[in-house]
Amino acid sequence: MTGVANAEDASIKHISFKITVPYKSDITVTSSNGERWDTILPKTVPLWVDLEVNTRYPGYVDRAGVYLGGCSKTGCGSNPRLLYWDKNSRDWSFHGDFNFDTGRIPVTTTTGIATTDVGDAILNACNAKLQGEEAATEVISLGVPVTATLSVNTRKQVLAMWDSTGTGPNTDPWNPPFDGGDVSKTTTFIMKVDCLPLSKAEAPPKPMSVDIRVAQKGNSCPKDAAVTAYIDYDKPMTGRFQVVHNGKAGETIEIKAREVSFAGKTWYRIERLERYEVDPGKHDFQIKVIGGGESPTRSLDVDCPPFKVTSAWLKYEVEDKDTCPKKVVEEATFHANGPGVAPYRIKTQGGLVVTQGTAHIAREGDNYVAKATRTLSMGAFDQMMQLELVNDPSAGDQKPLKVECLDALSGELTLQSPGVNSCK
Repeated sequence: MTGVANAEDASIKHISFKITVPYKSDITVTSSNGERWDTILPKTVPLWVDLEVNTRYPGYVDRAGVYLGGCSKTGCGSNPRLLYWDKNSRDWSFHGDFNFDTGRIPVTTTTGIATTDVGDAILNACNAKLQGEEAATEVISLGVPVTATLSVNTRKQVLAMWDSTGTGPNTDPWNPPFDGGDVSKTTTFIMKVDCLPLSKAEAPPKPMSVDIRVAQKGNSCPKDAAVTAYIDYDKPMTGRFQVVHNGKAGETIEIKAREVSFAGKTWYRIERLERYEVDPGKHDFQIKVIGGGESPTRSLDVDCPPFKVTSAWLKYEVEDKDTCPKKVVEEATFHANGPGVAPYRIKTQGGLVVTQGTAHIAREGDNYVAKATRTLSMGAFDQMMQLELVNDPSAGDQKPLKVECLDALSGELTLQSPGVNSCK
């Protein structure tokens, strides 16, 4: 990370943002009652994003996120976040693909209003094709505009020793928390929507009852959460359902119900255990059956030990060439016992602070990790560098940084006599 940042926003020279939809990246919509389209089926489709943000000196891009729908500033936090970057770079661009989970598109239901109108617009576009009271029995494909917003948090650099290109992209849309920044750019792109209805005759019967049980175990984070679905039918049935975790629907699960008899009664039950590794905080779980029926929402309040950085280390890679300046990559890595932020600084053996910032530690698999990377252009240098945590100076790491330069020979060759040469 580059420099020390105060709360002042930077000035933007240029910002651009565009999303391109590749072939066959379609959204699929179905009907739960055979009369109107009301469900966006969850699946993963690839999208391509091109973006560029350039700030005026001494500004830099701190963090950035892509959100579904239109939004601005911290209001973006209520919209589904599709991408996240922790950059710390003055001029930054990204060109690449990412996986768009259509199950994260919210729609308005009888129990709540969607946080963005993207899902409702998709369903309305399908239903607008209905003629009078005619049931939704035909397959219809159409193009629907979808809006997304790039939200960028900028800062002004007040201390710098070297230039930096910042960290690489992190496309985990969930961690760490980021509700939007001071600069936003909205784009609209067309996605193909396939309205695939179910006829009334094909619509599966609704279950007699749907229930859910949740439990957690363990003392360290991420914690193990056990979620058990119970779905009962009055006849033999193969049921399809999703576990909804904090508003995000998981993959569709398909199971054949087993026969159950008790006290002279017989019915057919689906019982399925799903496990989740969860971070601290409140976690809501619900079972939603494809075709109708849902469980009550059950919550877990997950507690973790107090946040602590368990290790921090420093690494340097110096370009392998003779002359200077040389490219030097500096990487600070942090591990912790949970998600959180860790202010840090890097200084020379003489105590000169050359950079400082905040590591946003988030989950990677079963670990909580953050990396801060700078790319430097340096001349001759030879000192021991120290990484230390602001809140715990005893923790950290130190590594030598040595940059050697071989100066090129220069001069004039003069011929004095045969066999005698001299350099001036």
